[in-house]
Amino acid sequence: MQVSEVHLCADIAGWELSLDDAPAFITRGHRRKTHTEGDDVDDASEGEPFIRPSLELNMTGRRCTGYEFSKGAAHSCTIYDKTKEITVSRKDWMQAVWLSNGWDGESRVTRVEFRYKRECLKELGVEDPYTLLDQLPGLWAYSTLQWLRHTIPTDDTNRGRWECSPFWQAIQQADFFGNGTPAVRERKRVGDLRLICQMLSGCSTTAAAYLAGQLPADEDGTHFLLWFMTWQEEYLRKKRVSFGAVRDFKQTQLGVIPDAVAA
Repeated sequence: MQVSEVHLCADIAGWELSLDDAPAFITRGHRRKTHTEGDDVDDASEGEPFIRPSLELNMTGRRCTGYEFSKGAAHSCTIYDKTKEITVSRKDWMQAVWLSNGWDGESRVTRVEFRYKRECLKELGVEDPYTLLDQLPGLWAYSTLQWLRHTIPTDDTNRGRWECSPFWQAIQQADFFGNGTPAVRERKRVGDLRLICQMLSGCSTTAAAYLAGQLPADEDGTHFLLWFMTWQEEYLRKKRVSFGAVRDFKQTQLGVIPDAVAA
């Protein structure tokens, strides 16, 4: 048996979401793709600069009722007004849980929920369902300390020095998660590279087949690679980019450190 998906959440009273919260969210991770403003992030690692994550905003009338980060990704987060949600879901029993933990019965309750799909769990080393409970503190610490934070913005250009808001500090210290050490998320790049090379091999032989008559009959791939290099140079020139620039950008995306820099 393997763990296929995990949802972890914590509820906090008194935090009423607003549009002003958007610039207060930061994340440490690799830039991957853009949906709205900011840089959507699906990975986080120590040493990466803090950046603004992209997000999706939920509104009811003119009132902000929630934020969604990396929706549908292997690791995502949703922050929403739980008191409003239970008026629709009819999960009134949640109010008894909140009351037993000090809720005043009137303040709005905001839920912070992180979701981990199989791909992310594998990278975080979560495999065995029987040891999952012991790994929850690490998952929660990874998500709330590294992957996403709600802060008090200042003029400091280094967002890493922005202090976490009191609400987020409470989220980080959720009692039942304990004081965990952030889990390490390791991407399996070797397997990815092998798959990419297999795809390149298949595509190159197919392209060579279309070039019948333009390549030598005893072609071993050398002439095709020369043809492709010329074609790629012209293609990138029309796009006004260079191979090196695109490569460097993707190294940043993937978090790959060149050997010379690493040394």
